[in-house]
Amino acid sequence: MSEHDDPAEAPDQEARASDPGDDSAPTPPASESAESGAGRIDPPASPGSPGPDEADVAFEPLDDRLRPLDPKALTVDRIGSLIFTVVVTLVLMGVLTLDLVVGWWGWAVRLPVWAGVALMVLGMLWLSIVWTRLSHNATVFRVNEQGLEIRRGVLWRRVISVPRSRVQHTDVGQGPLQRRFGLATLTVHTAATRTPSVQLVGLARETAMRVRENLRQTGEDDGV
Repeated sequence: MSEHDDPAEAPDQEARASDPGDDSAPTPPASESAESGAGRIDPPASPGSPGPDEADVAFEPLDDRLRPLDPKALTVDRIGSLIFTVVVTLVLMGVLTLDLVVGWWGWAVRLPVWAGVALMVLGMLWLSIVWTRLSHNATVFRVNEQGLEIRRGVLWRRVISVPRSRVQHTDVGQGPLQRRFGLATLTVHTAATRTPSVQLVGLARETAMRVRENLRQTGEDDGV
């Protein structure tokens, strides 16, 4: 006897294959769902939003470690020096141009004056670009249990120590360029007669505020 398929079972098999409620229906592989989830891109975080514990990472006042100035302070110093150089150069060029028109000096005087002006402008440019970096790198500070210590100077080093017991009050100020770059100047007023106030220029504003609060709270405790 030859084996043959029953034609009555074919419709039933097609119905079970097309039934959506059947648990035996094939499911998409897990790799496909993972790939679809990996294709989603989360929106980026806002660039101005601070990270976790950003203020705590910025500065720890009592770690007794020498700290440099904020790197943006070098840019601010250079901009201020270059602005001063441009103003002086324009004034000198105006005087020299007026001399050509009016004829105050002869060429025997004019040429040395022009050479002196050119050397002076080059020197001011060198100070604005090179010397500002040397001065910036030579300035460090630290805050410890004894007080505030500042070390500065390229050719002649100077160490300024402000004991906590001498601190009367502190100020934090900002100029136009400092506000633009988020910097500040910390001024510590002391009870000393020779140096009644000490300034630390080129700190990040958050750092200056934390140093100020640290010195001020200690000063209030000492006063009590």
